[in-house]
Amino acid sequence: MEADAFLDQVLAAADVSLLGSWVSTRRWNELIAWAVAGVEPRALRNRPSPADRRRAAPTAPELPSAQRARFFSVLRAAAEQSLVDADVAAVLLRRQIYYMAAWDNSPTGRQWLTEMERAELRRLRRRPNDGWTPEWVGARSLAVARSCQGEPDLLRRFIALDLDDDVCEAANLNYWAYWSGEGPAVATEDAFMASYGLARWRGDRLLAHLTQGLASERPYVELTAHSVCSLIRRRPYLLADDLTLTNELGHRTARLLDTNTDLPATARQALENIHFAVRMARDSSPGRTG
Repeated sequence: MEADAFLDQVLAAADVSLLGSWVSTRRWNELIAWAVAGVEPRALRNRPSPADRRRAAPTAPELPSAQRARFFSVLRAAAEQSLVDADVAAVLLRRQIYYMAAWDNSPTGRQWLTEMERAELRRLRRRPNDGWTPEWVGARSLAVARSCQGEPDLLRRFIALDLDDDVCEAANLNYWAYWSGEGPAVATEDAFMASYGLARWRGDRLLAHLTQGLASERPYVELTAHSVCSLIRRRPYLLADDLTLTNELGHRTARLLDTNTDLPATARQALENIHFAVRMARDSSPGRTG
């Protein structure tokens, strides 16, 4: 219902204010993406089809092309208008729009994100080692969005230069935890990422979510690999808690190392570190025989 209401607000009233007052969740985003981009939510995949249908019926929400074009047009206009504002709500709104804008892989959509990347870099002039700021989250979302459209350079720069201290590493994990269903139930601004204690969530759901993201077709797999390393460095017990998940993590890591020869050295090193940690967890598990 909330996803439907948001779509109605965008299409009928060009109102995207919700995106500046609430940190959206994965489940909510997946419902919007289902209607706008045709990507089925994870929770609905592999569900059985009803066997007693007597006539063909849509299997997904169907947004007409004109409404889809209007959706993206409204988002882009709102993001451009927000560039003049420096408050945290404007940054939150804009960076959430970037993530959604990546669903439009048309030449227009790709060009717009390229232009917004230039505008953000000119406006923020963010430097390495600046630490966590609301703009840090904006840079993260824009980098992920560009990677979703096949341009990984900005994300690689973000991993190398903006995940280089404990505060930013913790903020990255806090955001992933929120996205995967751990952490605070509802966040109204991005500041929780830097203030929410890592001890307040366990990480088992997060590790399961990140493990599923270690796949070659995932556009931000390099960020996922880095984040898995960061998580198991802080929560090594997670690998011993669920050996089934740990085995899956090991299989996915090995597959990426074997098949993705174009990964940069930093990403390969992260995957090697994960693979080593998995092997150590297996070797030390109770009941293992030689």
